[in-house]
Amino acid sequence: MNAVLRWLLWPILLVPAAWWSWQLLHASPDGLVLPNGAQLEWVDCWFDRPLWRPVHCARFRTKPEPGAIPERFALPVVYLPQLVWRRT
Repeated sequence: MNAVLRWLLWPILLVPAAWWSWQLLHASPDGLVLPNGAQLEWVDCWFDRPLWRPVHCARFRTKPEPGAIPERFALPVVYLPQLVWRRT
């Protein structure tokens, strides 16, 4: 009976932990506003994303400049979080 409880207990503990890790990895980072007025805002991706890899899309927008054509410039950004790529 003790072995059966262990076999039932591990999936009960591991499934929520795996789900939480998956959600944490797929969460979009916070938006960013720079002191000069430029901002990074997260948007829906404009392409099909794979389900097995977290992909986040954003637009980096410059501060509006009156008289400039166009007043704002938007640069598309794709963010691929990867835990293995770390600075050393």
